[in-house]
Amino acid sequence: MIKNKNVAKLLLIVGILCSILGVSYALFIKNLSGSNNNSLTATCFNVTFTDQNNIGLTNTYPLLDEEGKKLKPYEFTVTNNCDTIVKYDINLEVLNTSTLTNMDYIKLMLDDGAPALVSRYDVTTKTLSNASSAYKIKSDLYLDAKESKTYKLRLWLDENVTTETEGVQNKSFASKITVNASYAKELPEYCDLHSDTMACQVTTLAKTDTTNLAVDDYGNTRYIGANPNNYVSFDGDIWRIIGVMKNVDDGSGNKEDRVKIIRSTSIGNYSWDTSESSINGGFGVNEWSQADLMKLLNPGYESESVGGSLYWNNQSGTCYSGSSNSTTNCNFTSTGIKEKLKNMLGNAVWNTGSNGSSYSYDNIKTAKFYELERGSNTGKICSSGNYCNDVVERTTTWTGKVGLMYPSDYGYATSGGNTTDRATCLNTNLYGWDSSNVSDCKNNDWLFNSNYQWTISPVAFSSLAYPVFFVSSGGIVSGSGASSNGGVRPVGYLLSNVKISGGEGTSESPFTLL
Repeated sequence: MIKNKNVAKLLLIVGILCSILGVSYALFIKNLSGSNNNSLTATCFNVTFTDQNNIGLTNTYPLLDEEGKKLKPYEFTVTNNCDTIVKYDINLEVLNTSTLTNMDYIKLMLDDGAPALVSRYDVTTKTLSNASSAYKIKSDLYLDAKESKTYKLRLWLDENVTTETEGVQNKSFASKITVNASYAKELPEYCDLHSDTMACQVTTLAKTDTTNLAVDDYGNTRYIGANPNNYVSFDGDIWRIIGVMKNVDDGSGNKEDRVKIIRSTSIGNYSWDTSESSINGGFGVNEWSQADLMKLLNPGYESESVGGSLYWNNQSGTCYSGSSNSTTNCNFTSTGIKEKLKNMLGNAVWNTGSNGSSYSYDNIKTAKFYELERGSNTGKICSSGNYCNDVVERTTTWTGKVGLMYPSDYGYATSGGNTTDRATCLNTNLYGWDSSNVSDCKNNDWLFNSNYQWTISPVAFSSLAYPVFFVSSGGIVSGSGASSNGGVRPVGYLLSNVKISGGEGTSESPFTLL
């Protein structure tokens, strides 16, 4: 709870003055041309910055982190206007006009990173003549030629500040964001800069541990086999690592390698989506961005009378379960997402492409599923009929925190066996994995658990607008009506700065994270 919030209003005026300083350089390159005289030629090297949504806080109260995260952010964009690569750092410089000088009182959050006191950041050299100190809040960043990146910054008073806190009342705080840029010869590998992050810890492990890990056709590192050492504990709630996915977009255009995880067990059997009987025959709509299950798993849907954000908020209530908007009682007070994991999950752009009209769902191999999931086909190719009469706009991406596995996640998790090796499994249609000839495929796939499990991907049928892909109890990937009751195993992408702090990844000693 915020201390003394309703007792005495803090007489603190915080004016956070954030502005971006433009930087330009001229880089001289030495050119040699045969026996002629050497010449020096200036080439383009120009970085520009734009900002919006300036933060202005007056008579502010201390905020809990959950409240601070909801503040309207100060946004700024860094743009490399040239054909060279740029390396840069982002600093927060405290101005001389600030009378609040204790950085243990101010929380900072950049993008969806974990909030931290300004004092926790490394002190760096100030570049402004009117600054008293500077803190490096993000370093070793790179922009390719003509590339831009947008950042969101939030600042607030820490929740532990009270009316009795010394040196706070009647104080002011002013700062500026500065960006220091320099020429870079080439873009480094991601893990050259982030070797201590979980994504890179797992990627490095894959170089020696070929029993538990493998790299797929698209460069993603995946845990494979019947029971790999990929267990993760969040305050006793057990999840498992699907793998490290390359270039995951956080919704703002910022792409990083991120760890993708899935809950070890299902939270219950619920409809992916359902509808009143007059819409698609009551069998739901196969569009994830408005699906009932999406609203159950994610924050922001508390106003929904059925299912809305119950899993995210660890609550009980009523959930959709069956066609024509049928419901059932549901309780997530013990199985809901833990607070530690909430703080480690970040927004991600999820691909929701479908098989489209050119590919029969019973004839798709794992790699083709991966491509179709990221393609331009949607789950609705029909245009009329009692089972194709919804007016929901279809999309091929969705940005959010909690989703479901892809069909390709299931396929790539196999290690194969002595009779059918992994290469053969990946070259076998996922609809055919129940065949006794390829039983090694599902039996050595840790995502297979003999239960009906939903995926996030819609199925396109010529006359139906409600089917969704699922993994069957027999091990195949097939399609089913969205209103069916399927097992739900929530999936999310960890923030890129999460690290493994302990554990062996086994079920007895799962990884712990910080």
